[in-house]
Amino acid sequence: MQEGAASVLAVNQLLPGSGAGLLTRANRIGLSRVYEALEGAYQDTREPRYNPCSLLKRMHLRGSYLR
Repeated sequence: MQEGAASVLAVNQLLPGSGAGLLTRANRIGLSRVYEALEGAYQDTREPRYNPCSLLKRMHLRGSYLR
Protein backbone atom coordinates (compact mmCIF):
# COMPACT_ATOMS: atom_id res chain seq x y z
CA MET A 1 0.00 0.00 0.00
CA GLN A 2 2.65 2.47 1.05
CA GLU A 3 4.60 2.03 -2.18
CA GLY A 4 1.52 1.72 -4.36
CA ALA A 5 2.21 -1.94 -5.09
CA ALA A 6 -1.17 -3.09 -3.79
CA SER A 7 -4.56 -1.59 -3.10
CA VAL A 8 -6.21 -1.49 0.31
CA LEU A 9 -8.67 -4.12 -0.92
CA ALA A 10 -5.87 -6.44 -2.09
CA VAL A 11 -3.98 -6.15 1.20
CA ASN A 12 -7.17 -6.68 3.20
CA GLN A 13 -7.67 -10.04 1.47
CA LEU A 14 -4.37 -11.48 2.74
CA LEU A 15 -5.94 -13.58 5.54
CA PRO A 16 -8.26 -15.90 3.65
CA GLY A 17 -10.59 -17.97 5.77
CA SER A 18 -10.11 -15.86 8.89
CA GLY A 19 -13.42 -14.02 8.64
CA ALA A 20 -11.66 -10.64 8.65
CA GLY A 21 -9.08 -9.17 6.34
CA LEU A 22 -5.59 -8.21 7.40
CA LEU A 23 -6.33 -4.49 7.63
CA THR A 24 -9.72 -5.04 9.26
CA ARG A 25 -8.05 -7.12 11.94
CA ALA A 26 -5.27 -4.55 12.43
CA ASN A 27 -7.90 -1.84 12.83
CA ARG A 28 -9.75 -3.88 15.45
CA ILE A 29 -6.57 -4.60 17.41
CA GLY A 30 -5.46 -0.99 17.07
CA LEU A 31 -2.75 0.33 14.79
CA SER A 32 -0.72 1.52 17.77
CA ARG A 33 -0.70 -1.99 19.23
CA VAL A 34 0.30 -3.46 15.87
CA TYR A 35 3.07 -0.87 15.54
CA GLU A 36 4.34 -1.45 19.07
CA ALA A 37 4.35 -5.23 18.63
CA LEU A 38 6.28 -4.98 15.37
CA GLU A 39 8.69 -2.41 16.79
CA GLY A 40 9.32 -4.61 19.83
CA ALA A 41 9.95 -7.66 17.68
CA TYR A 42 12.29 -5.62 15.48
CA GLN A 43 14.24 -4.29 18.48
CA ASP A 44 14.61 -7.82 19.85
CA THR A 45 15.57 -9.56 16.61
CA ARG A 46 16.76 -6.84 14.21
CA GLU A 47 15.02 -8.80 11.44
CA PRO A 48 13.92 -6.43 8.68
CA ARG A 49 10.57 -8.21 8.26
CA TYR A 50 9.50 -6.88 11.68
CA ASN A 51 10.56 -3.27 11.02
CA PRO A 52 7.29 -1.27 10.83
CA CYS A 53 6.88 0.68 7.60
CA SER A 54 6.89 4.47 7.72
CA LEU A 55 3.15 4.66 6.89
CA LEU A 56 2.28 2.58 9.97
CA LYS A 57 4.66 4.65 12.09
CA ARG A 58 3.08 7.92 10.93
CA MET A 59 -0.41 6.56 11.60
CA HIS A 60 0.69 5.39 15.06
CA LEU A 61 2.15 8.79 15.91
CA ARG A 62 -1.02 10.56 14.75
CA GLY A 63 -3.33 8.13 16.52
CA SER A 64 -4.98 7.37 13.18
CA TYR A 65 -6.96 4.34 12.18
CA LEU A 66 -7.94 2.84 8.85
CA ARG A 67 -11.25 3.88 7.35
